Amino acid sequence: MPVLGRETQASRHHPLPAVQLEKLGVRPLNKYDLELECLTCGEIWAPKSYPDGNLEHDFWKCPNRCNW
Repeated sequence: MPVLGRETQASRHHPLPAVQLEKLGVRPLNKYDLELECLTCGEIWAPKSYPDGNLEHDFWKCPNRCNW
């Protein structure tokens, strides 16, 4: 399991497991086109992914700052 705050080769290309995302206050809505839902406010968003498939750092953070 990746350590938060540190990127590993495995965690850069694949999102965190659903159980870990829920601990961060979000729920994955789908498996392939990553969309997340905030468990606090219900906001739904799709994190940016770079051309190489990496997700932006802190992709799980709610745009409304609920889980910052």
